[in-house]
Parts: sequence; structure tokens; C-alpha cells
Amino acid sequence: MNLKLLNIEKMKLSVKVYNISTHSRIVIFLLFILNISNLICSEKYIYLYKDKCPNEILKGRREKVTSSISINSALLVLSADIGYPDNNNKLHPSPDLYYLSGFTDPHAALLLIPNGLNINGKNCREILLINIQAKSDEKWHGKLMDAESAHEILGIDEVIDIKEMTKLIGKLVKTIDTLFISSNIKYIRQYHQMQDSCAKAIDLIECIFKNNSKIILENSNKNLIKSRSIKDSCEISLIKKAIDISSKGFFECFKEMKPDMPELNYEAIMEFQFRSNGACFNAFPCIIGSGPNSTHAHYIENKRIIKDNELVVMDCGAEYSGYCADISRTIPSGGNFNTEQKIIYNIVLEAADSAFTAAIAFNKFKDPHLKALMIIQKRLSELGIIKNDDDAKEYFYHGTSHYLGLDVHDVGEKELLEPGNIITIEPGIYIPENSNCDKKWWNIGVRIEDDILVTKGQPVNMSGFIPRTVQEIENSIKKKDK
Repeated sequence: MNLKLLNIEKMKLSVKVYNISTHSRIVIFLLFILNISNLICSEKYIYLYKDKCPNEILKGRREKVTSSISINSALLVLSADIGYPDNNNKLHPSPDLYYLSGFTDPHAALLLIPNGLNINGKNCREILLINIQAKSDEKWHGKLMDAESAHEILGIDEVIDIKEMTKLIGKLVKTIDTLFISSNIKYIRQYHQMQDSCAKAIDLIECIFKNNSKIILENSNKNLIKSRSIKDSCEISLIKKAIDISSKGFFECFKEMKPDMPELNYEAIMEFQFRSNGACFNAFPCIIGSGPNSTHAHYIENKRIIKDNELVVMDCGAEYSGYCADISRTIPSGGNFNTEQKIIYNIVLEAADSAFTAAIAFNKFKDPHLKALMIIQKRLSELGIIKNDDDAKEYFYHGTSHYLGLDVHDVGEKELLEPGNIITIEPGIYIPENSNCDKKWWNIGVRIEDDILVTKGQPVNMSGFIPRTVQEIENSIKKKDK
């Protein structure tokens, strides 16, 4: 019989056999129920995400990356014990570690070793090091993944306590000539003062390598970056899910949009839709910028009261099972664009559509930006807002595209576009008050952003079903009056 079940049967028997008072029986019964609850609650680790890529896909990624590095090298992938600047989530999983293993908890590392390393008589090519949790920590923070759960959920055979890192690395450096460290080292260094386990691991590694002059320490691995930048079918499906969840927030904000409401209300509407539809996190803090705030590309305070006849830039995205959406729409607070707002909006829409035509496999990464910039330069010149092409940078001061995936600004080489890349297309025009143009254009800010899948044929606008044209947006806002 199962040991836990045997203990429960003994407790039942003890209540029957001993001649005790009714009060004592009640106390023992309650303790029995409490014991059952503890058994149920503590025995099972709850994985962070509802969906993840199947273990055979994760295994294939590890094999691909391991096979791409030399036989006398190894790759060390560290967890993120702190938040990433893009999403501001304290314990957001390390993208590199999650991509290769599905592991989501902090204080961990993955070693990939082409030639293998002897662990207890077994030659191991992949080793997951995790924080074996103390009972006192579980009491405060809940159960983290243990070795048994890692075997069951992630399909990784060799799981070791991260406290063995010093010993393991010391053994490893005797068998290799190069150690690659995943690219998230820059974030670890940035937060080094927090004294998290990965920062300490970096100190340890650098100390070891000072005494091993023949060992080369590399701060990133191009093969891993390349692999992450080209999405497989599982990743595309999860990003599409993140986009679909994000769309629910946008549609709800369209329906509820009206003046004299705080920007913060629309952040709340957006995030309620994210959480209620299965997104654990935002991909990044919501941007809800109205009126003068619409002219600041990364405004995240969201404290202003929206006034009538203003534009509201909404740049938001859900994160689903680790994968990000990043979408922007610009809508009129009163339900209709005025003449000047409509003119600027249609210029940005034309720029976005032009950029979309350049998001073709084997075009240069910068080609969509050049297309968008050319349209904005031409149209702003025609309106007399700029006098020469260089002046356009005053009103369009950021790039048009970035890679999208496990990070909202995901890794990628930014050279040639390839099938499987997912990029944003997000041109914008921002004309703040006191700009060097007719004041009728002041405080107009517009950004339109969509998530684009590069294919072997025509690109796919994965978020294009969210209203984009002036007419579509005005109709969406007016639905609340019907």
C-alpha cells in the first residue's frame, strides 16, 4: 500500500479504537482533515504555464544547439532571478532557459556539453541545476520545481542541486576549452548588487577561469540566438494565442472609450482581459497615452484624465506561456477623428502598409523601416510640417521593427529576414506641443503596430484583424452606443 494511504488508514483506526470524548474525536477529525489537505496541497508542484511546447520539441532544441558547438566546449544557460527591463516581472523566466528546457523557476542553470560529463558513472550531455527548496521556503513561497517534477514535466534526466555548481564547473573546465554563457548575462550584471544566485555563479566562473588560462569564456552563443529568432510551429501557435488574448483587451477598450476617464481605467480593462483569458503576465507595462502623452513613445504613467477630441495611443500586449504580443492602436477619445488627426493617422497607416510589403524573406531587416520612413518623409513634407527629409526624425524617432518572441524585444541578428521570424511593424508620428510647425498639428501622436510572421511567401499580419483603418476604429467605438 502507498505509504501516505497507510498513514491515513492508521489515523482512521486510532479514532475507532481508543475510547475518547466527543470533543477529542472532533479535534482528531479536524487534524485528520488538515493532514489530508496538507498532503494534497504539498505533494504536487504547479507548473507556471497552462501550455508549453512538447518535451520532444524542447529536447530537439537542446540537441540542435549542443550539436552546433564544438566538441570541446559547453554552454551554460542561467535563469533570470530578477525581472527583465521589457516586462518588469520580478520572476519572469529566463527566455534562453525556458526555450531550451521549459524551466520557469528562479535560481537555476542548464549545462549543455557535446562531449558529455561523467556524473555518477553516467555520461551526461545535458544537466539541469535547480534550487532544491528548503521546507521553510516552501512554507512562505509555495512549492518550486523539484527533481521529480523536472523529470515528469520537462523530461530532463539529470537534475542536480545548484549548490553543486562550484564542484560541477570545476570538474567541467578540466574537459573543455570554451564555455559559452547565454546572452542574459547582461541583465545579471545589471542587477549584480542584488546578490542573486546567477550573479554569484558568474563571479564563481570568472574566478575559475582566471586560474585556467587556456579556457575561453564567451558571453553569448550565436547558435542559440539564431535558433530562437526562427520560430517553430509551436512558438507561432503560442504567439498567436498571446495576440488573440491581447485583442480582447483592445476590443473592450474600443467599446468603452470615452472622454473624462483616466488613462489608468483602460490599462485596468486591458489587463483584466489578459488575466481572465489565461495570460499570466503582461509582455511589458501598458502604454495608454492620451493628448500630449500620445507624443511620448514609451509613456507608462497612465495617470492623466482623457479629454474630448484627443487621440489615445494604446501599446499593449499579453504574454502567454512565455510568448509575447506587442500591438499598438491609436483611437479618438470622442469616437471620431478630427480632420488633422485623420490626416496624420492615414499617413502612419500608409507607412505601416508600405513597410508590410517589405517584410519578405531574405530582404534586409531594415527594409521595412526604410519603406515606412520614406512615406512619412514625403507626406510630412507635403503638409509643410518638415522642410527636408532629415527633419522627419523629430517626429518619427524610433525604428519600425524588432523581433518578437520570448522577449518583447527578442533576440535576432538584424541582418536578413528569414522564414519563421516574427517582427513588429510599428511606424509612428509624434508632434508635441511647441513643435516647429503649425500648432493645429500639436499634441497629435499616432502609432500603429502589428505582429508580422515572415514566411517563404507573403508575410502574415497576425494581429491585422484588430481594427486598423479610420472607419474600422470609429465603428468599433460607436458599438457602445447601439
